Amino acid sequence: SPPYDFLPPGITKASYQLLPAGAAPAPTAPEITALEAALDDCGYQVAKSHYGQAVRSYVAGDLEAANGQLRSFLEDLFVELARGHGGYSGDEPVAALQALRNQRQLLDGEFNLLRGLWELSQSRGPHRGLSTAGEALFRLQTTTSTALFVLRHVADGA
Repeated sequence: SPPYDFLPPGITKASYQLLPAGAAPAPTAPEITALEAALDDCGYQVAKSHYGQAVRSYVAGDLEAANGQLRSFLEDLFVELARGHGGYSGDEPVAALQALRNQRQLLDGEFNLLRGLWELSQSRGPHRGLSTAGEALFRLQTTTSTALFVLRHVADGA
């Protein structure tokens, strides 16, 4: 079994092969598999769908589409986490994060990190402007790592 402590129990190998859209490969295949398994475990199928579309778009070189799907993924993830763990019933991502902070599920620094990532996802991508392969890779890696962290932290209580 691989020495990946971030894989959920019972998952022993990555099932993705992430190919480069630019000059360098994206070393995220195990994390992508772990995140998709965690989303499955939580029952976050809408978030998983947006995330899978982001990965497929990135691999296909559709960088703006990848960025847009990462934004949709984050928005759904935050709302679902807050509904399940923060007593939230709305649909607004930042309000969902605030609910998690109010319920002491997130520390101020964690709240700021997640809100900053969401704000970053609002710029470029599917909006005005184009994305470079490096920027899209940064967004994919950052979003994947942060989502794994927040799922473990809030959903699993780690």
